[in-house]
Amino acid sequence: MKKNWLGGLLLGVSMALLLAGGVALASTGMIHSSLATQLVSIDGTIGEHEWGDATAVDITCQGSLQVTAYVKNDGRYLYLAVDNPNIPMDIFGSEMGIFFDDEPKGAHDGTWTYSACPSDEGGLLLRSPQMCGTPTSCSLSVGYKWQMGPQTCAPVQPAPGLTWDVSWTAGHFQWEAQVDLAASPLKALPGQTIGFYLYVADQVPFVPNVLFNGEWPCGLGKTVLPYAGDDPADYGDLVLADEPAAEFVHEPGSILLLGSGLAGLAGYATLRWRTRD
Repeated sequence: MKKNWLGGLLLGVSMALLLAGGVALASTGMIHSSLATQLVSIDGTIGEHEWGDATAVDITCQGSLQVTAYVKNDGRYLYLAVDNPNIPMDIFGSEMGIFFDDEPKGAHDGTWTYSACPSDEGGLLLRSPQMCGTPTSCSLSVGYKWQMGPQTCAPVQPAPGLTWDVSWTAGHFQWEAQVDLAASPLKALPGQTIGFYLYVADQVPFVPNVLFNGEWPCGLGKTVLPYAGDDPADYGDLVLADEPAAEFVHEPGSILLLGSGLAGLAGYATLRWRTRD
């Protein structure tokens, strides 16, 4: 009887976990960022020792090969990486776009609401050397703080609070970015949800056709300029991982006093039992 009861309990738990996993897989409009526990060297090369703790998301859209994004955060930074095997080298040029809707701070209201420039809503553009034109101009990140709609804010270069790099060490494009959650235009706190749109695009210079190899959510990109991401109502939700609560650590003196007290109680209980005997 006991074995049957235990088997039923295990079966019920297994089914619950399976259903929970199915719901998570079906939720395509939300990414849960992982809590960062591994250090990242922002050099454009994605390593298992750096991104093994990140949430991996398939963002393949117009690419024939799978494009994977990695997302994680700690209390200060949002870390993003994209592995795009569709572009073997920097021949045509490529860029990575990080767009966000976080006004008020940490919220996703689905609209552009700021009326003056510069605006802390919009996006950050990371351009490869071919896109920039010269290695010198590409040494600075290109950042957009813009107000979509009737007014577009002038780009800010370099983008504040953004550290990034791109490389072809793996034989194709790999991007890494570190976004300061306090010093960059993207402002949020751990545990909060923001509107989010991410893409990597390949563009032929001076030709207004853009191939969005990877996008999340897929389908927001345009094949003709201007850039994608002009309607935050279509963005997905990025849920930033919350930091674990700090554990209370007893001081050595407190532990010693606690041990002495317990020992005293044990001795007192022993004497009581002997008296009763």
